[in-house]
Order: sequence, then structure tokens, then C-alpha cells
Amino acid sequence: MQRLYYLTSTLQAAEQITSDLLNHGVFKHQLHLVAKNDGALEQHHLPTASPLDTTDILPAGEGGLLIGLFVGACACAGLYAYGLDAKTNWIAYVGLLVLCTGLFTWLGGFIGIGLQHYKLGFFKKELDAGNILVMVDTPSEKRLSVENLMAHHPDAVAAGSGSTWNNPLHPAHL
Repeated sequence: MQRLYYLTSTLQAAEQITSDLLNHGVFKHQLHLVAKNDGALEQHHLPTASPLDTTDILPAGEGGLLIGLFVGACACAGLYAYGLDAKTNWIAYVGLLVLCTGLFTWLGGFIGIGLQHYKLGFFKKELDAGNILVMVDTPSEKRLSVENLMAHHPDAVAAGSGSTWNNPLHPAHL
């Protein structure tokens, strides 16, 4: 899935863009609008972005998972070096690995929920200025069609594109 980013300056333009995209065959769950005041978007029944799209909970949780696996593997190696028999006490190794992985995943998500999504950082200045960010998730084969529609929309400014995939190793998480 590709994610296309567009900026618009007014709520009315956001409503028109949303309507045009829905009429063009884009599903509502593929549209995510972000504004400094999300309440205004919700009052106009526009598809606002979920916390999964606006906070770093998933990327930070995934990063925590990777760190937890590493820490758990190191802890298991330490137990083995200490002399705990892996053949008879294998449950201790599994338990320690699961504990470390779960703890660090939870901790990463807990930290991430308080942070703005790293992909929205590129639009912070525009969002703070009162603009509305329209994120459109589209399959690769429909990308050109959506881009052509949006190119003819007078109030939509193309602001970039990327993948819907979150990189847990992004420098923002390290």
C-alpha cells in the first residue's frame, strides 16, 4: 500500500477532497485526516486519523519488541554461561525470553503513545499553521489514478508519498 499526503488549508476544501476521493472509489478506511483541531473534523463527519496513525505507538512498540528479543537473548546467554542446564530448565529460558520481549514491547508502546508519529513530523509546521493533512492509502496500481484526480483539485497541495509500513528502526526511535 502506498500512502499519499496532501495539504489543504480549509475545512470546506477537506470536505470536498474527501467527497471526491470517496466518489472516485477510495474507501473511507483508506482516508485519514489530521488537523491541529481534530474535533472540527469529527463535527463534519470526516474520517480522522486513528491514534495508530498519529502516535508512535506501533513503531515504538515494534522497536521495543526487537530490543526485548535482543535483551532476552542476552539474558538467556547469561543464564547459560552461569551454568543453568538448558535441557532440564528450558522453561526458564522461554519464560525469560517472553518476559523481556513482552516488557520491552509494552514499554516501547507506552513511550510511543506520547509521541507524534514520526511520519507526521514532516508536516508539523503546516499542521501548527492550521492546515489539514489528508492521507490517502491506495494500492500501487491505483496510485496514478488518485494522483491524477488530486492534481485537478484546486485546494489540494501534494505534500509527499510513502509506504504505509512503519519502520521500527527509524532514527526517531533509536
